[in-house]
Amino acid sequence: MKTIPELVEVTKRVIAERESAKGQGVGTLRVDVHHREQKTLEAVLKSGDREFSFLIDEPRDRGGVGDGGNPLGYFLAGAGGCLMMQYVSLAIAQELPIDKLSMIVRAHIVRQVPCYIQDMVYDVLVEGKVSPEQVEKLAKDASHHCFVDNTLPKAIPIKTVLHLNGKEISTLDRGPEET
Repeated sequence: MKTIPELVEVTKRVIAERESAKGQGVGTLRVDVHHREQKTLEAVLKSGDREFSFLIDEPRDRGGVGDGGNPLGYFLAGAGGCLMMQYVSLAIAQELPIDKLSMIVRAHIVRQVPCYIQDMVYDVLVEGKVSPEQVEKLAKDASHHCFVDNTLPKAIPIKTVLHLNGKEISTLDRGPEET
């Protein structure tokens, strides 16, 4: 994995704080969403001293103008991004010999009213000189650290399929019945 040496210690500190009493407490994230035109929305993520804007829209065949990703796409990106960030943070903090780390996130959706997400699947692809046991521990620890992956299984089944160097090694299932 490509890392920035001066930020490795910051990552280790953040992980350590989360696992100690210093990381406890309740925080707030904020996203302001405003209608622009047709089905185009502008979202502004406000976090600390920074703001990040992005567009949310539907494709033309769903009545939008196609100026941004659709809401469910951002939802999946957010869920996958949150979990993947934990994989990356822990791999850095533990100095695991991982060369490549990627994820494919899928949701199976029911498009009839009432519309809902039936389940989600994460395919986690790891390449490097780590053992299957290290990858499984990393997956469990990443899930434990992830806000989204600790929330979604309370409502829907979640499956994580682990791949190491091109081979499927394990599947982790979580869902409402296990929480």
